[in-house]
Amino acid sequence: AKKNGGDLGGQRGRLTSAPDRRRTLKLVSEAMKEEATQEKACREAGICARTYRRWCDQGEEDADRRPTAVRPTPANALTKEERARCALRV
Repeated sequence: AKKNGGDLGGQRGRLTSAPDRRRTLKLVSEAMKEEATQEKACREAGICARTYRRWCDQGEEDADRRPTAVRPTPANALTKEERARCALRV
């Protein structure tokens, strides 16, 4: 299946606010109650069906957790000493 442009029709990987998620979940649910398939309802809302299922699993109140995610330091990152030496050269 071809991937769409991203959540809510924007660029793929774009952060989606909690109010936008709630609105989209509500619209897709209403469309499905009116006999639309999940796939078609999601396509009209500008998200993929997998995004809809993930949002439902997380709970509609959950905001995007990417900004607060704990990320490990890359193995090739400069040490504090190396950063200090680079700063002195500038």
